[in-house]
Amino acid sequence: MFWQAVNPPPKPEGLPAAIKRRMGMGQMRYTFVHDHLEIDDLSQDVSTRYFKSPRDYGFTVREYDGARTAWARDFENGTMLVTNVAGDSHVLSPKLPARIIFLDPTGYPLQDTGALQSADQRDAEVVKVRMTITATYDLQGAEPEAARSALIALLDETLVDAMRFSEEKVRLLDHAFESSSLLIEDHKTSSDTDFSKLLDL
Repeated sequence: MFWQAVNPPPKPEGLPAAIKRRMGMGQMRYTFVHDHLEIDDLSQDVSTRYFKSPRDYGFTVREYDGARTAWARDFENGTMLVTNVAGDSHVLSPKLPARIIFLDPTGYPLQDTGALQSADQRDAEVVKVRMTITATYDLQGAEPEAARSALIALLDETLVDAMRFSEEKVRLLDHAFESSSLLIEDHKTSSDTDFSKLLDL
């Protein structure tokens, strides 16, 4: 679900970037530094025992489409939102976990702890798929390693997009590259001459 702010404030230059952390299989969390401490749940203090207002971390209330409100703060790489569990109001309850959402510049949620909480309520049936791919590249003067790098980058980008945008029934959680190798074949053209045969060597 995209989030579109109503009358969004101008985004100033020089904002810090939110930090992307891997929390587990298929789970990423965006954090930020406040008073030399890295914050990942801004509805609690650093001891995680007491409720804390997002206002203390520089968040302000914004209105979003669908009559939703949220605590919001801009970062260089997106916007972090804090809402109630339902994801429709900035009014938080000290007794319930806050929903923390991180949006990319287009408003697409890269992180939604509410979605993770929903997923945690069921037992996931996880299967790993291992596949061997052979791709042939025309180097056009480049080094062979450039082909390997290009293929890894292409696959990584495709799989990351699948994690974000796929509407398939099965959901990709994570991926990793286990190994790769270069198969360099020695091609000789018809004009090549094997002088060892001429010299009877």
